[in-house]
Amino acid sequence: MKSLYVRQAEIVREYANHGQLLPETTQMTVHQSIRPLLEDYLKLRFPDRFLSSDSLVPMINNIEEAGIEDQLYASVIDLRALNEFTRSNMHGGGQIADPNALRAQTKRVVKILGNY
Repeated sequence: MKSLYVRQAEIVREYANHGQLLPETTQMTVHQSIRPLLEDYLKLRFPDRFLSSDSLVPMINNIEEAGIEDQLYASVIDLRALNEFTRSNMHGGGQIADPNALRAQTKRVVKILGNY
């Protein structure tokens, strides 16, 4: 049984890399996977940096405040764009995104995650 983090990563990567949905997923599933995947990635990749209760905005602010020397600073623009893109789906609501916009945003996620 895969963890939710791994499943969300697979969903987002498949859509970013191939524009395809995994079985039993929808575009809404992809859209709703982006934000929690990013939050979990940042918390897992940098365990002493963010609080377990931090959401994406405080994390982005932390990165931005650290300045240009921070290894995540180059991702601030993408993180802010992803925050805006996923805002409507934060609590399970929202509309289905345009497939092209959704794919562009999933590519941003993959760019941030790299090989993780």
